[in-house]
Amino acid sequence: MEDAIRERLGGSGALRVVCRSGDAIEPTDLDIVSLDTARAIIVLSPDLADLDRDAQVIKTLLAIINSPGRRPEPYHIVAELRDPRHVAVTRLISMEEVELVVAGDLIARIIAQTSRHAGLSSVYTELLSYEGSEIYLAERPELLGKNYGEAIFAYAHATAIGIASPGRPPRLNPPAATTFAPGDRLIAIAGEAADLDVNAEPPAIDEAAIDVKPVAPQRPDHTLIIGWNWRVPGILEQLNNYVAPDSTATIFADVELSATIEEQLPAALTNLAVRIQIGNTTDRRLLDALGIERYQQVILMCYDTIPPQRADARTMVTLLHLRDIATKHGHSFSIVSEMLDVRNRRLAEITRPDDFIVSDQLVSL
Repeated sequence: MEDAIRERLGGSGALRVVCRSGDAIEPTDLDIVSLDTARAIIVLSPDLADLDRDAQVIKTLLAIINSPGRRPEPYHIVAELRDPRHVAVTRLISMEEVELVVAGDLIARIIAQTSRHAGLSSVYTELLSYEGSEIYLAERPELLGKNYGEAIFAYAHATAIGIASPGRPPRLNPPAATTFAPGDRLIAIAGEAADLDVNAEPPAIDEAAIDVKPVAPQRPDHTLIIGWNWRVPGILEQLNNYVAPDSTATIFADVELSATIEEQLPAALTNLAVRIQIGNTTDRRLLDALGIERYQQVILMCYDTIPPQRADARTMVTLLHLRDIATKHGHSFSIVSEMLDVRNRRLAEITRPDDFIVSDQLVSL
C-alpha cells in the first residue's frame, strides 16, 4: 500500500499517511486504527465480485458501529455503495452515524446532466474539490427566524443555494418564504468558510428590468452512447427523466457484450427508446456509418471488462475519431467522456477541452 500511494501521489505534504493491514470486520483488527480518535471514517467498496461488494461494506459498518468498548459519541462514517437497491437496508444500521455515497447512481446522474449542459463537469469538479469555491454547510445565528429570500442577499462573498434541516433531506433553492428554524444550516457556495462572515446590504432590485420569457416546448433528443459498463443502465434511467417523449438513445458497443446489454437494460423507460448497435467502437468505418449528425449529444463510456489503461486508451481513440468526424462534417454536438485515470484525462484535454468524467476521482471527492 505504501509503495502504491507513494507512486501515485508522490509527497503527501502536511498529511501523514499511516497504513495498517487487517480484517475490516474483525473488532480486534479495527482496534489497531483507533476508531475512537477518528474525526471521520471512510468505508470504500472493495474490489470484489458485484454481489459481494455492498455486502462487505455492510458487514464493515456493522463491525464498526457495534464494536465493543466504542466511544459513546457518534462516529462520522461515509460509506460507498454500488447498488442503490441496498441503500434502504444499509440505513437501518444507523441513520445518525452513516452517510452513504452510491457511486454508480452519482456518476450516472452527473454524466446524464453533463451531456445536456456542456461544461457542467468542470463546475462539479471545482465545487467538490478543494480548489476554488466549495460548498459549505453552516449554522448561521443571524438567519434564525429569517426566510430564505433574505439569506440570498445576506452575504457579500457567498451564494446561498439551500437549507439543510435535521431529520430531512437538504432542500436546494427552496421557496423564498421558507423560514430558518433552530438547527437549520445554510448551504452556500463560497471561496472559504470566512466568506460567510461578511454581511452585505440588501441590493436594490429593479423589478421592471426582469424579463420573463415563455418556456420553449421540449423536443425529442437523440443520444449516442458508445461503450458499455455497469453504469449505463443508470444513465439511461436518468436521461429518461430529462428528455421529451419519443427521444432515443443508441448504444454502440462491442459484439461480445450484446447479451449483457440486453439483460441489463432498464425495463420501464417511458420517454426513451433504446436501440443497440454492435461493432468495434474504435473502427472509423463503423463510426462514420453511425450518422453522428443525427445526435445532439454523445457519451463515451469505458469498458469494465478490460484493464483501466486499455479502457481509457480505447475511449481516447474513439474520442479523436469523433472530433475529426465533427470537424469534417461541420456538425456540433456535446461529447462527454468517462475516464478511469485522471492522467489520461489530461492527455485527452491537450487538443480540446471536452467534458470528462473521471469516475473514481469524483466519488473520492
